[in-house]
Amino acid sequence: MCVRAHRSLVYLVIAGAILVRVCTAQIHVGTIHGVFHDETRGVLEGVRVTLDNAISGYHRSTLSSADGGFVFHNVPFGAYTIRAEFPGFQVFSETVSVRSNVPLEIQVQFKLSPLTEDILVVPVRELVEKDSSSMHVTVDASFIERQPGAAPSRGLQPLISTLPGWTGDDGGLLHIRGTDDEILYVVDGIPILDRLDPRFSAPVNLETIRSMELITGDIPAEYGNRLGAVVVVQSKSGIETPSFGSVQVGGGNFRSGEISLESGMKFSEKLGVFVAAASSGSHRFLDPPDIRNFGNAGGTGQLNLRLDWRPSTHDTFLFHLWNGLSRFRVANSAEQAEEGNRQKARLRNDSQSVIWQHVWSSNSVSNLAVYRRSFSSCVAPGPRDSPFMVTQDRTHGRQGLIGNFSHQRRGHTLKFGMEGVRTTPRETFSYAVTDDEEAEELGFTAAARSFVPGRPFEFAGRRTFGQVSGFAQDFFSPFKNFTLGLGLRYDYSHQLISAQHWSPRIGGVYYSPRLKAAFRGSFNRLFAPPPVENLLVSASEQARRLSPLADAGGGYTPIKPGTVSAYEVGCAHDVLGFARLDLDYYWRSFVNFGDPNVFFSTTIIFPNSVARGGVHGLDVRLDVPERRGWSGYVSYNNQNIYQIGPINGGLFLTAELSRFGPGVRFIPDQDQRNSGSLSISYHHRKSGAWASFAGAHESGTPLDIEEGEADRLTDQLRRQGVEPDAVVDLKTGRVKPRTLLNFSTGMGLLRKERLSVSVQFDIQNLANRLFAYNVGNPFSGTHFGYPRLYSARLKLTFR
Repeated sequence: MCVRAHRSLVYLVIAGAILVRVCTAQIHVGTIHGVFHDETRGVLEGVRVTLDNAISGYHRSTLSSADGGFVFHNVPFGAYTIRAEFPGFQVFSETVSVRSNVPLEIQVQFKLSPLTEDILVVPVRELVEKDSSSMHVTVDASFIERQPGAAPSRGLQPLISTLPGWTGDDGGLLHIRGTDDEILYVVDGIPILDRLDPRFSAPVNLETIRSMELITGDIPAEYGNRLGAVVVVQSKSGIETPSFGSVQVGGGNFRSGEISLESGMKFSEKLGVFVAAASSGSHRFLDPPDIRNFGNAGGTGQLNLRLDWRPSTHDTFLFHLWNGLSRFRVANSAEQAEEGNRQKARLRNDSQSVIWQHVWSSNSVSNLAVYRRSFSSCVAPGPRDSPFMVTQDRTHGRQGLIGNFSHQRRGHTLKFGMEGVRTTPRETFSYAVTDDEEAEELGFTAAARSFVPGRPFEFAGRRTFGQVSGFAQDFFSPFKNFTLGLGLRYDYSHQLISAQHWSPRIGGVYYSPRLKAAFRGSFNRLFAPPPVENLLVSASEQARRLSPLADAGGGYTPIKPGTVSAYEVGCAHDVLGFARLDLDYYWRSFVNFGDPNVFFSTTIIFPNSVARGGVHGLDVRLDVPERRGWSGYVSYNNQNIYQIGPINGGLFLTAELSRFGPGVRFIPDQDQRNSGSLSISYHHRKSGAWASFAGAHESGTPLDIEEGEADRLTDQLRRQGVEPDAVVDLKTGRVKPRTLLNFSTGMGLLRKERLSVSVQFDIQNLANRLFAYNVGNPFSGTHFGYPRLYSARLKLTFR
């Protein structure tokens, strides 16, 4: 079987290499270009043309050139209003939809204005996407740049957690549609299959993002390897705007601060470079297990570089470099602080990629990309760590080749392509119990306590994995106002075991002009190999022998890939041209439900899977685009999640795991029944001053404690000076609900042709609400949320 699996992988790689020559990574952005004429077919130079999306706040503007032409590059997928004005002619306005990277061409013939025109007709804004069956949200830089915090480069996960259907957890973990951090990030067309939360990596620098699309329903076939959602990031480009540079300094309580630099250099219409660097630090680096926040100091550094080169009108090359480093002390409990614990962690990540896009004709585009990525993690113990000491040195690299081809013909938008990736994990891990009595109090089994200094638990291993994927998809309109999307994806994964899967993707949307509403529905099959971080340890024979479920049908190795059957129905409605209302009902069934566990109060997370599970829920969002300076949104999510044992993989050292044996149904720690968020903003265009008030509510996660454990839990909280009733509800068996309110304001202090100065002030958790993300959970432990946070940022921009 192993020989046959290897042979299949070789054949698929060879086939992929051959096909790449003709079907060459999808850059998930489009191009809009065109020419302006007058009624005599003469070209018009200097036409002011704008491109806007009222919901996301996306705005671009340019002037037509001497030949009457204009172009907008790097346009995120979505619906836009294009508007053009020229003295003496009537205003031109049209709604366009960008769904492919095949360039969209617009030919405009201006009509002369009447001799007398007392009324200016303003085109109606299109708030509903008529041809999209996906549940997705697009976030623009205008919203991203105002996110609160002293260190905005670390703000990606906090921003995502405020969007509909998403909930946040300790340490930047995100949950969506019942999954635990099952998110595929795609940065400038390159997929990131690795975890990007602060325990694993320096995050994507929020300050480098031009726009971001989050797809949670009806995921196109071109995306795979994750079961929750896709986050498509389009980074800033130096070729889009005149050259500039900026310096930003931020600071806040807990000795938090950051300094960041940005520079965009447009050397010509063919060449541009964008560079960003950031360095941040905080004495509240992660969410601590003790409210008194012992240890927990750390910092990050990042460098991003993007180079755009367009040697011809048919070719575009995109080079991207991303390096990150994190160093921090692991937060301690009070007992560990008294013992002198000094556990430290160091994370490194680096990435390089090259993308070539070639326009073969007005309706055909190919993309080819190669990338290399590396992640490493080192956890070093202190000399007096208690009740156990742990050491980790882990690294893995990925090398990938991606290619696809897009073609439009007779109303069809066709895409097909392939991807191959090689992954090389290397892991060493060890632990030893240093205080047997305290370890027993924590629930360590006798077998787990048998590993002591001089005779520790040790693991070392390395492997080479491979995966090949292919997809084909088509978007077309079989009849008026109805758009259908059909896709099929194939994945062959060779990790500790080999697996293959066919994933159909079907979605449709019908737009009713009378109701101004789009009705959509979809069915998706999704496939995801286990996460590679700490996979070798979790699947090892040593870990299996320690599992309390080993004799009951669980804890076996290796961990199998997860699959999901996802169904969704929804509606988007234009409410009197004033707001857009989105409704989405979803239900999903899982096999090999990924739900990793945290190794006690460390930052080490081990992958595992639960045999089966499911989720169903409702998303509601109301967006109000800017009107007279005011804008806002409100969202609500209700969901129910369940899982059915046994649990496979992970590294569990306590006997409480035996509760989750074969056939046992339980509620996982990410089950957040009710959540919601809102934001109200005002922007005074003339002065540049703005203010924003935001709030978020989450109803609380399960405690998951056995009978007789309540007293131990309450005693533990009281030793920290926390009244149990403030953070847990023992009657409902859940963490107490939390409602957090934030306020931000900013203004431009100076606006000159060559220099502008702006300032921003933030208060997070206005009411100083005490809250916990989780308490005593066997998968995630105990972690407390942040108290009231103050921060300020000063930014200088040079042009």
